[in-house]
Amino acid sequence: MQSLLELFRDAGLPDAAAKPLVVIGLFAAAGVVARVARLLARWVESRAAAVSLDSPLIALARRETAVSLIYSSVAILGYLVAVSLSLVAVTGARGLSTLAGASFVAVIVGFAAQRFLIDLIAGFLMFVEGWYTVGSTIVIEPLDLEGVVEEVSLRATTLRDVGGQLIRVHNSQVLAVRVLPDGGHRFELELLAQDGEAGERLLEEVAHVLPVGPTAFTRPLTLRRTQPLDGDLYRVTADATVAAGRSWLAQDLLPTLVKERADDDLIVHGPVVLPSDEQAATRFARAERLLEARRRR
Repeated sequence: MQSLLELFRDAGLPDAAAKPLVVIGLFAAAGVVARVARLLARWVESRAAAVSLDSPLIALARRETAVSLIYSSVAILGYLVAVSLSLVAVTGARGLSTLAGASFVAVIVGFAAQRFLIDLIAGFLMFVEGWYTVGSTIVIEPLDLEGVVEEVSLRATTLRDVGGQLIRVHNSQVLAVRVLPDGGHRFELELLAQDGEAGERLLEEVAHVLPVGPTAFTRPLTLRRTQPLDGDLYRVTADATVAAGRSWLAQDLLPTLVKERADDDLIVHGPVVLPSDEQAATRFARAERLLEARRRR
């Protein structure tokens, strides 16, 4: 920095003008570095988007996450270097060690960077532990924010909700994350009917009028099975998956339509809508077997 300032002095430029020029040049260089990093990230993302869906999507999502983190890290590092060198140029310090020795400046920088560093540490740990990747459908707790991960950086996570809005959350505010493995909320509908075939026809009719799409029912209502219980009593079950942020479609709209379209006295009980997940059912069944084995000892 001192050599650059001396170069301006030799050119006849006073310090009052040389120092602002150096600061402007440093931030301009940082902006160019950030811009180049963003262009490289977009280029990699465009190539990733052109990959066939038959390719391993998990590896693709990890690549996009890594690109997002590299871009943000390069941009942050560029601006931090620009700020540090600008302070050196303005204060006339001979090096960063001289600047760091000023206790007042160190205290101010420490308070200003506290939240920033907490975000960086939280983002780094979440990335190392693999909490989620770009393209994951998640629910952030305790903020109850649902959406698809659009961008991941060491400082913040960007979500796109079902309405298309972008939501940016500081990584230090992400206390817990629920990852939706099916890309949405999966539910099981169950009702007790007097006629099994009539119950099946009822659910098939309702399935035809439900909104199906990426932001509604991502998987249409599908019959699972009809189980005879006792006499004229049958349990009819079906599965459905809705997009993140649209749980009300399965919890409110679906049972309302079933009740409205059912014949009189067909439904004995229900319909009941409960969250459903095959992996969860497997894990809970395994835990129950382990508990039973411990009881027998």
